[in-house]
Amino acid sequence: MKLLMYLVYGDNTSYYQEAKYSILSALSYLNKDQQDIEIIVVTDRPQSFANFPILIETFDEQRYQEWIGKDSYNHRAKNRSIAMILEKYKVPLVFIDTDTYFIKHPIEIFNKISTSNSVLFNQETPISDCQNIYEKLQNTSFLDFYNKQYYFPDNAIMWNSGVIGLHPEHLILLDEALVLLDNFYRLSDGIFIVEQLAISEILRQKTTLHASDDIVVHYFGKEKLFYDQQIAYYLSQHTEKSLIKQPNSISKLKLSIPKPPIAYRFLKKLLHLQFKNKKLRKVLLELSYAQFRYKNKAQDTAKIIWLTKAIKHLHKLYDPIKKEHNNTMSQLLEVQSKWVLTQDFNAQLIEQWHSLIKKYNGKIN
Repeated sequence: MKLLMYLVYGDNTSYYQEAKYSILSALSYLNKDQQDIEIIVVTDRPQSFANFPILIETFDEQRYQEWIGKDSYNHRAKNRSIAMILEKYKVPLVFIDTDTYFIKHPIEIFNKISTSNSVLFNQETPISDCQNIYEKLQNTSFLDFYNKQYYFPDNAIMWNSGVIGLHPEHLILLDEALVLLDNFYRLSDGIFIVEQLAISEILRQKTTLHASDDIVVHYFGKEKLFYDQQIAYYLSQHTEKSLIKQPNSISKLKLSIPKPPIAYRFLKKLLHLQFKNKKLRKVLLELSYAQFRYKNKAQDTAKIIWLTKAIKHLHKLYDPIKKEHNNTMSQLLEVQSKWVLTQDFNAQLIEQWHSLIKKYNGKIN
């Protein structure tokens, strides 16, 4: 047996939706060719996955507190939960972050794993390029798992840990990485990505590392908001039972950042050249992306993110004049609430925003 593992916990609905979408993408391949791969979800809310044909391991608040340690570093739970499953099942394991989906059969990741080979998502950058971490960790040392002095290497490389593929014999490597993780976290004053730096360094030093970005898509940053909105829409249009019976229907949903055609965008950029401030022109462009009617329903739903971004950026620009024009801003905030709650992209409401922008264009530095 081989295990495809997810860790999902807490109250954030989007994590559960992401996990379900990722699981469905895996099932779309496993239903055709199972390859003795089981999916396991480690969660504090097992009822959220009641309909899925998967294994479930639960944990409580006490276990979670043990996992995150005395520094309350939540990404530490990834290391500890993987160690728990690897120790219990003693089979090759691939951990997958929730914000992922498969574009090839999961067996292709397992084919890269052996006693001397491990897998992460992809290689990102030499640590010397990550100045915020490098400046705090360079020339530091501490006792490692074997109580030997560990000196932070200048040639350390940051890999993305959205995928972690391990052999059962690698269990001890998770314990070694945990010691690095705890020390990196304290020495860096709590920089959250040290979890992936720790596992990157141990696997890089003790195994031959392989990437898996040719098999899995791992989305984050700007993409994540748009993708999450489309996934939420997709899941809302089907029952879980129907999706599980036909997981290959997931291929009909093409996750993307919705943008109008190039000609439309070019015309809008030309029209916005009348405004002096580049950040203001960016807000106007985002508003135009929110106004556009997309044929794809999932994309049309996701355009609410463009509106949210425009509102956020506009508030930053107009912060100095909020007090002077309190009533106008209150009206616009009311319009904003209506948009977000009902997704009512009324042209007249958007014109109110344009009027305000034009009125105070000269007051924005």
